[in-house]
Amino acid sequence: LGAGGIGVWRGKVTQLGPSRISASIVNGRGQASVRVVSAGFAGKGGPATLDATYSIAAGSRITRVDATITGAVPDMIAGLIRHPGVELVSGRTDHWAFAGTWGNQSLAKDDLGMVLFYRHDRAEVQVGDTDISIHFCNPKALHYAFAAAWSQEAGGLRTRQAFEAWAMQVIAQFERTDHEVKPAMTCSMDH
Repeated sequence: LGAGGIGVWRGKVTQLGPSRISASIVNGRGQASVRVVSAGFAGKGGPATLDATYSIAAGSRITRVDATITGAVPDMIAGLIRHPGVELVSGRTDHWAFAGTWGNQSLAKDDLGMVLFYRHDRAEVQVGDTDISIHFCNPKALHYAFAAAWSQEAGGLRTRQAFEAWAMQVIAQFERTDHEVKPAMTCSMDH
């Protein structure tokens, strides 16, 4: 699933699979969004459709994802690749959590951090040998964020500790600004 992509749990982490894809881009003042519709991928007993919007603010590392799935809704996930030799990172607040990796995983063969941000009362994390995935309690509505921080970027995070501290700041901010009032869900997923 690369760096924050949406997929399907089919007894293992998988991509959506064949579908009809359409996309539209909206560049607004200080923010860009891409809406991607993937229609007809293999769902649970029939075809399903994913309608996902990816949004990023100017100057931000963080991409927010809001998606709905209709049709024969399968077990939906989002994930990150887990390269050999990277360190795992994680943290949580009252409602938000992050899970990711830090280490030599950039094309320049230097340090890069990749991370998923999610509501831990709405999803469960699973760490595999080759991936990290979040499994959504409600597979019809996905809300999460992802980011990557390269050590060579301007103001880059140069250590795992700095990357984790930054990710903790992000979920603390999400905690302050996320005013979702829905009651917590209980996940009981078999992965």
